[in-house]
Amino acid sequence: MRCDTSTTNGSGATGWRSSDSGTDDRLRRLSVRASEQHATEDASDHPSYLFRTCGHPVSSENEVTMRVIGGEFRSRKLKTPAGDSVRPTPDRLREALFNILSPRIVDSVFLDAYAGSGSVGIEALSRGAKRSIFIEKSRAALRALQENIAALGIKERCEVCPDSASTVITRFAADIVFLDPPYPREIEYVRCLEALGGQPRPLIVVQHTSKFTSQLKEQYGALRRVRLVSQGDNSMSFYEPRE
Repeated sequence: MRCDTSTTNGSGATGWRSSDSGTDDRLRRLSVRASEQHATEDASDHPSYLFRTCGHPVSSENEVTMRVIGGEFRSRKLKTPAGDSVRPTPDRLREALFNILSPRIVDSVFLDAYAGSGSVGIEALSRGAKRSIFIEKSRAALRALQENIAALGIKERCEVCPDSASTVITRFAADIVFLDPPYPREIEYVRCLEALGGQPRPLIVVQHTSKFTSQLKEQYGALRRVRLVSQGDNSMSFYEPRE
């Protein structure tokens, strides 16, 4: 979700001072505003990792610090695209997810749609998944994802698809599908769940804002919601095939 902030000088529409210092102040404000607008436009070019960075420390280069939180690669650092417009799945939510998945993660094929830098799919591999499939179309996120795969030496266990998840998601056979579309693009939830409802996989996990829970249907084709887990502003809906 996007937050826009604005400031005023407290003296109304005609409050600009005519002095040189006032002019300089105005030019600085205009420059900052133009820079913010340019940054927003750049972020919109990469929709699959838009609005995915809350809850993680940020380095001086504005890169989000991420780590694998369990399993074979525990504590290994993961690269993410620079900038504060990305929001990887929070650590506590990832921990809750894989605690739930623990009985079925080993030797599974895991599909991480809207993968970003791959933190969820890599976590699955760290905890024993046989293979992870990553769907991501942002070039910046793909670079980070490929660097993470190379750094961990797991290329042979990974498949990367540089495409839009909603158009290709049914091409891949997977035991577990994890969906985390950018929150402002709510139509992506519908497109993916309707496609998978026609060709269901054993388990679909959908991360979404808690306030969006009621907007998701209880059933999409053969898929029915069987579990809901919420942590503050974040929630996960679990769908499985049901007659």
